[in-house]
Amino acid sequence: MPLFGYGPSAAVTAAPQVLRDAVQADHDGLDLFTIPDHPYYGERLDAYATMGVVLGRTTRITAVSTVTNLPARPAPMLARSRPCRPCRTGGWCWGSAPAASGTRSSGSASPA
Repeated sequence: MPLFGYGPSAAVTAAPQVLRDAVQADHDGLDLFTIPDHPYYGERLDAYATMGVVLGRTTRITAVSTVTNLPARPAPMLARSRPCRPCRTGGWCWGSAPAASGTRSSGSASPA
């Protein structure tokens, strides 16, 4: 089943419009609200704070971070922040593939 949604501008100056658009998207029946996580750019909205505000003002839309910056958001911090959001709203909060620097081992993985 396809899902439909939108990804607004992440500019701090667009914050009021982002919230209005998210409420409208929820009202219109869209499934997803997406926002990238770029905490090292001061002129962009914080993804997880924005998802929390959006989920607090909507009833059924799902919030998704399209990128999660693991060096700035360690796994234990993410684990503590996410579970409470679905309990407080009708929507859900999902993360995405982590964006982190590092090396990947070469070779083939064998099934366990």
